Amino acid sequence: MKKIILLLLTVCILISAGCRGIGGSGIPPVTVNFCCFAAGSYRGMAVEARLVRPAAGILTVEMLRPDAVSGLRMEWKNGEISFSLGDDSYPLPPAGLPAEAFGGSILAALDAAPVGTIGDKNITSDKNITSDKNITSEKDTAGRTVTGTIPCGGYSLIYNPDDGALCSLSIPALALSLVFTDFQAGG
Repeated sequence: MKKIILLLLTVCILISAGCRGIGGSGIPPVTVNFCCFAAGSYRGMAVEARLVRPAAGILTVEMLRPDAVSGLRMEWKNGEISFSLGDDSYPLPPAGLPAEAFGGSILAALDAAPVGTIGDKNITSDKNITSDKNITSEKDTAGRTVTGTIPCGGYSLIYNPDDGALCSLSIPALALSLVFTDFQAGG
């Protein structure tokens, strides 16, 4: 009986030692179950939005600026897309929007960003395990940077390794650069 308990304890230790955050230290990025504000630029236009991300595959973007789209709410939910303004809501087939769409590209980066590793495999927020060698991580004064590739090009996501809060997202191919503020995990 002692051998069985010792064996189980050893297996648990090995498994927990193999599961770690990106880069092997610190908290992994919080890419699900959060809300925040995002401000920056998209294709030369100043943008501000509120992001709500309750789970993988789901993102709500409420535009605050530019004024022409203020109040527009876009929701991506498990492959379905809807737009609403005031009381009016419009579903849109996923093929109706290009991969380069503002919210869709944010969703793709958040879904692709690894939240941890098991051995040499990355774990993404939607629980996919991948050995994508295009994902790298390094720490600098701005935080920990995760880079990878999504359908519209490369992305760079900077987060705070102390609490996992997202700091910024950049997708150069789309001229998209956002800074996240008022980041609230669990929210």
